[in-house]
Amino acid sequence: MRWLLNAGFLCLIALTAGESSLAHEADDAAHSHDNAATDDDGAHDDHDAAANGDIDEHHGDAHAATVYDGDHDGVEEDYDRPPLTELTAVRFLFALGMFVLFVFIMRAVAWKPLIAALDTREARVNEAHAFVKDAGEQVKILIAQHEERIAETQEQVKSIVAAARKEAEQAKSEIIAQAAEEAQSLQDRSIAEIEQAKQQALGQIEGQVDRYADLATQQVVGHRLGG
Repeated sequence: MRWLLNAGFLCLIALTAGESSLAHEADDAAHSHDNAATDDDGAHDDHDAAANGDIDEHHGDAHAATVYDGDHDGVEEDYDRPPLTELTAVRFLFALGMFVLFVFIMRAVAWKPLIAALDTREARVNEAHAFVKDAGEQVKILIAQHEERIAETQEQVKSIVAAARKEAEQAKSEIIAQAAEEAQSLQDRSIAEIEQAKQQALGQIEGQVDRYADLATQQVVGHRLGG
């Protein structure tokens, strides 16, 4: 907010330049007025001489000239007033004093608290900006850590799935081998039982054949003996 003070001083400089210009113009006008007054005084002297030369013939005119002289003296008394330059200088000094007083009052009452408040606000904004920047950096770090953990978790999941698949394949092979072994054992037992039943059946058949052979032999021998 230093620019407010700079603007105030620029306004003061502009006011000073304007008042100086007005003062010069007033001086020029005063000189012109003085020259006109001098010419008027010369004309007044000529008029007095003419009036004094004809005083015997024109007494009434002399009286009128006297009245005119009184009036003209009144006009000359107006020239004794303070020139416009002095009034302009007084107004300029008064305006300058008021402006300086206004600047000091505003500087003490308004500008200093305003500048302090703006500085405080700027400090808060800078602090908030720094906080947001730090928070953004922390978020980036957390995101990187989170992505790293996700990658590690995915690797662990892949390892667990691969191990489970391997165990499943191994268990499958074991189950298949066990089933094949049980099937082979069952087959062997069935074959053994069938062979045993076959042997038993063959034994029974041989026994019956032998018995029938003995009976047939006995019948043949008995038939021969009886004949």
